[in-house]
Amino acid sequence: MMKTISWVPKSGKAAGRVCLAAGMLALLGPALLAAQAPAPQLRLGVRADTVFVYHTGITPLGGGILVDRDAGQGWERLTDRPVLAARGPDEFVLLLDELYPQIQQDMERQDPTATFYALRSDPLSANLLTFRYREVALALGRLYIDTGVAAGASVRYRVTLVDGAEVPIGEPIAGSTVATPLVPAPPSDFSAEHSAEYLVLRWRYPTLARGQDDGVTAFRILEGGADGPPLTRQPILRAGNIGEYVYRYDIPAAGQVLDLHLSAVAYTGQASEPVHLRYQLADRFGPRPVGDVRAADLRGTVEIVWTGQAPDRIAGYHIYRAAQQEADFARVTAAALDSDVTVWIDSVPGGGRFFYQVTALESAGNESAPSTTATVLVVDVVPPSPPASLVPEYLPDRDAVLLRWSDPTPAPDLRTYVLMRRRSDRLDGGAWAQVNIRDTRDLEWVDTGPGERGFEQGVRYVYRLAAMDSARNMSETLERTLQIPKLRPPAPPERVRAVDDRGFRAVVQWNGSPDGDVTFYAIYRQADGAGELERLGRLPAHVRFFRDEQVKAGERLVYLVASVDSLGNEGAAAASDLVTIAPANPPRAPRNARATASPAGVALTWEPVPGDVAGYRVLRSTTVAGRYQPAHAGLLAETAWTDPAGAAGMWYRIIAVDAGGSESRPGEAIQAAAPRRNGGT
Repeated sequence: MMKTISWVPKSGKAAGRVCLAAGMLALLGPALLAAQAPAPQLRLGVRADTVFVYHTGITPLGGGILVDRDAGQGWERLTDRPVLAARGPDEFVLLLDELYPQIQQDMERQDPTATFYALRSDPLSANLLTFRYREVALALGRLYIDTGVAAGASVRYRVTLVDGAEVPIGEPIAGSTVATPLVPAPPSDFSAEHSAEYLVLRWRYPTLARGQDDGVTAFRILEGGADGPPLTRQPILRAGNIGEYVYRYDIPAAGQVLDLHLSAVAYTGQASEPVHLRYQLADRFGPRPVGDVRAADLRGTVEIVWTGQAPDRIAGYHIYRAAQQEADFARVTAAALDSDVTVWIDSVPGGGRFFYQVTALESAGNESAPSTTATVLVVDVVPPSPPASLVPEYLPDRDAVLLRWSDPTPAPDLRTYVLMRRRSDRLDGGAWAQVNIRDTRDLEWVDTGPGERGFEQGVRYVYRLAAMDSARNMSETLERTLQIPKLRPPAPPERVRAVDDRGFRAVVQWNGSPDGDVTFYAIYRQADGAGELERLGRLPAHVRFFRDEQVKAGERLVYLVASVDSLGNEGAAAASDLVTIAPANPPRAPRNARATASPAGVALTWEPVPGDVAGYRVLRSTTVAGRYQPAHAGLLAETAWTDPAGAAGMWYRIIAVDAGGSESRPGEAIQAAAPRRNGGT
């Protein structure tokens, strides 16, 4: 069965833009389908005495091509200097001139830079446009036109790509042909059919066997004679190996006689003999269909624009909308729009894809056939309504939280509910974490805790719930707080430390408890580490030090700190080391010390120190400025002592120690003297 392809312009016979990819097989030809592969090829076409030398390589930026020909006498250089391609986007636009907007539209790019580099990086699109538009081939450095070739001559060509310094890039691209003009065969079975909406043109064209290339890339229809204006602004592409073609366009005025000439066109520009058709358009009733309908999303509303008709020929317009292309269109204009209106704003329900048609009305009430369909994707910016009655419940047997909620008015395009959780006991507020790791439209969720490891007892967690639609719009959030029950007392603080502050006070410090629900720390004091506990007070959880001002010199104390949670549960206490409170004023240094050496050692005496002195400590050294070490164990109760290890020449210093363990400064250094003999020294 013969394949058929049809084109329906968006509106009007001059708006027949065809998708770039529709004609890729014909534009490349079956023999050049491998042009999608890296290896470039030549395509040679003859028109009269001219050979069109095309290649499918990518010309280097700033470079061009050198062309050689062999007509039987060996290779001769046809190009003294390289034929240069466009060196950048600006030059590309300049070379294409009025054709550039069409190329940008075909490439679906937004600016010259994107169009130029997209074309250079896409070999398939470059090949398609090269053989569709001669201007593109010249701008890309892909075409050399060789004139004056003898008819019937066998010629070979080779094309060498060169960079900006005229240095060859890669191997030459070679090919051969016989200089026989490429004259396409004419189409056949050219016919027309007139409906209420369109004039439908049909014709046939021979298909190709595998490996053949007849060079035909498009069809051209002229009006009014062989030299008349073209029916379509762009050629009608030959699409692949298709044998039957259908082209539809909006009907012209009723009763008109059409004089149409159809030709097949090769990539050399050579047209076939035209096929002639005269056709009488029948009279019809009602306005002609509206043309060039477009729809655009305005963030929540849709703008519909169309090409207006002469206001003296119609009475107005109606707009129709459908949510699916194959669905029935419903009219959305309550009354007909004025005949001079060509723009209308539609408020659409939510987002999604919508389809629009426009009709024209005449004064008698007759309505035209619908226009071609305009499609628009509307971005949904309306958030869904929020869910309600979020209730979190702790499940102690699972160490998890069951969350239940309701949603009286769920969004039609509801994608998921979003559950978030954070701790409320952090000074920085804590970070929010998403609870539901997958989309859910259920009305409950079981939260197994951070990292799915359960919950810390006594900690307060804040939950937030919102609805999200298919456009990722979020509703307002619903927030609830849940405190995890405390099933065990809090852990004690870590590393309690207590030090004497010069006899005036004791300073207690500790590290915080690892338990997350500590609200207070209870402080206790114990005499000698074994007496009855004395409670000193409570401090907020963020305070981790305490000054005990009620201390006395000589006391030996242990401090204990316990954690208290938000429910009033008090855990075990952690204790400090034993700390001794020294008096605020240490004793003065001993005075008038004497040291006398004898065979029994060194006898030392010194003056008693007044006050609450518990004893004395003797230090000795071998030099006056050396390091003084204790000469005995414990404290000396008397003010005289003999050092059995002492000898003449050693140095001594005396220290007084009070009952609180505070030491005086060392007394003046004295040297042990040898005993006197016979009244001498």
